[in-house]
Amino acid sequence: MGFIDRRLCRRYPIELDLKYKVLEGDAVISRGSGKTCDLSSRGLSFRADTSLRAGMLVKLNIDWPFLMQDACPVALVVMGHVVRAQSGAAGVRIMTHEFRRHGLRRFDSIVAAPRAGSGAFTAAAR
Repeated sequence: MGFIDRRLCRRYPIELDLKYKVLEGDAVISRGSGKTCDLSSRGLSFRADTSLRAGMLVKLNIDWPFLMQDACPVALVVMGHVVRAQSGAAGVRIMTHEFRRHGLRRFDSIVAAPRAGSGAFTAAAR
């Protein structure tokens, strides 16, 4: 019998650069970088340059492959908990996410949409 994927949302294999912070309350206890392996609306996995442990709270800043209004770089900012970690890879359950212009903390209504037929999800930030 083969592997049965019990995830509720489809994972899309996509490799994107990211930077992450491990948080304890409001304090940043470590930082690192890596690349995503796959992504869905509820979770993601990524390769990390430092060891992570299940239960850690992480903030990920993922370089998004599309430009806002064909001009401005965008990042997907994710907060979540590490649910599994092994061999330099981590799985994260997403708690919150939003799209931000690089270098800004927040911005008003923006839509980042994939190319037609790419299969990546479309999202609008608050």
